Amino acid sequence: MRKLAFTLMEVMIVTIVVAIIATIGFTTFIKTVASAEIRAARRHVDMMIAAQDVRNEIRASYETCATVSECELDLKIDLPDDGKWTYSCNAGALTCTATKVRNPYSGCQITKTFAGTVTINAACP
Repeated sequence: MRKLAFTLMEVMIVTIVVAIIATIGFTTFIKTVASAEIRAARRHVDMMIAAQDVRNEIRASYETCATVSECELDLKIDLPDDGKWTYSCNAGALTCTATKVRNPYSGCQITKTFAGTVTINAACP
């Protein structure tokens, strides 16, 4: 007699294998997205430092800004204001910082000094 359909056991095994593969793929995807966001935030901090250097050349002073809109206005740069990261510069400490405010990896902080030293805290992947 010829077999015309799959058995319940075959369907269950295939479903389990597909679920395992999907789980692995999803976690890898989430880590890749988080890594890309961190690289983008680091580029934004680099851009803020460069803008501070230009401002110092023109006005002989650095600017302190505590919010994205302040930094954009004071430094004449365009930063993303999507609520995922906050950006700030501290002229007294000569640093610019990006802080992740939404999951995943909430609390991740990237700080760069005007001298070029980068610090990334343990909350970042």
